[in-house]
Amino acid sequence: YDANAGDGVRQDDVVLRSDTFFVNRNQSTTALELNVIGDVPLTDKKTRIHILSDFIEQDNYIGLTYPVEVSLNDSGLASSASFKKTTDFFSVDGDRLLVYPDNIVGYNPSADSVYIYFDSDDDTQDGWYDADAGDGVKQGDLVKFKPGRGYIIRKAEDSEEDFIWSVNLPYDPLAE
Repeated sequence: YDANAGDGVRQDDVVLRSDTFFVNRNQSTTALELNVIGDVPLTDKKTRIHILSDFIEQDNYIGLTYPVEVSLNDSGLASSASFKKTTDFFSVDGDRLLVYPDNIVGYNPSADSVYIYFDSDDDTQDGWYDADAGDGVKQGDLVKFKPGRGYIIRKAEDSEEDFIWSVNLPYDPLAE
C-alpha cells in the first residue's frame, strides 16, 4: 500500500528499480533482515542523474547493482557530465557524493562522509577528496561504492538538466 495515498489500493506490482536505494523504516524493536534476489549484471550500467528545477540543489538517490566494490576512480563518475567538479576546494561549488554508514540506527541520519571531485588549475591535485577532512589526501582509490549500499549525489545549483552516468562492468562476466 502507498502510505501517503490512503486509498486502500494494493501496490504489489510496483517495480523497485535496481539503480536506486530504498529506506525501510523499521518501527519495531527487533532487527529486520531483508533478502533481495536477482541476477548478477552482465552489462555496463547507466544511471540517470537529474537537476529537475533551475538553480536548486537536487538529491539523486543511487546504488550500483554490481556484487563487487567499485572505487570512485573506477566508477567513471568524475569523468562523466553527471558530476560537476569543484573548482574551489575551500568553497565547494560542485556536486557532492554523500555516503552513509553501514549500520544506521534511528531516522534521517547525517551522511558519514561527503566526497567532492576537485579540478585544480594545474591538474596536479585533481581527484576525489573528503570534503570534511580538509587533509588534502586523495580518496579515489580508497573509497569504494559497496554492493547493497545507497548513496546520494547532491547536484549543485545549476540549470535544469538530465545526465546519464555510465559505469563500466567491473568484472569479466564470463570468467570462472
